[in-house]
Amino acid sequence: FVSRNVTLGSQVVSTCFLLTKVESLANSKLLKSHTDQ
Repeated sequence: FVSRNVTLGSQVVSTCFLLTKVESLANSKLLKSHTDQ
């Protein structure tokens, strides 16, 4: 039960990390395209 909770927690953390990474990537791309115009 505890190990399952730990796995779930790490999954949530990795998902949040991935989302943050994607968001920052999208933001930088948007900024780049905005300055290009």
